Amino acid sequence: MEFPDKLIRGIANKDFLDLEGRACAALFQFDDVARVDDDYMEASINWFDDEGALTEIFEKRKETGELQFKSGAAILSRQILDILLISHTGKGRLTYERNPEDNNPYHGNLLLVKGLQKSVRVMISGQIAMCVERIMPLENKQSAD
Repeated sequence: MEFPDKLIRGIANKDFLDLEGRACAALFQFDDVARVDDDYMEASINWFDDEGALTEIFEKRKETGELQFKSGAAILSRQILDILLISHTGKGRLTYERNPEDNNPYHGNLLLVKGLQKSVRVMISGQIAMCVERIMPLENKQSAD
């Protein structure tokens, strides 16, 4: 399957950024519930097929009607992420998928093997944060290219 060069992770709150506005490991927390069909934990992303993927992040709302990603979006390089996937740290532990939803054709997941030590999960999350090329605050939503 072909994947675009970039992927997007919505930023729910400013605590996922450091004081200088860079992504922290906390931005890439994985849901600690294994999916029914496998042994992976998920971190939801959008594949940056076109500008609609970014619009979907900026306009996504919670059930209450409140914006979900009030602190913007992190744009990641798939090329750098792919290096992490084959590295000593990520090999056999981290992968990704495209998993469209009814209302979001861009949706996918970063997948982390369930059952890793917390210190390993934090290390991998920090390395994923290093794949971020750009943070786009919600108030300056514009083209990511």
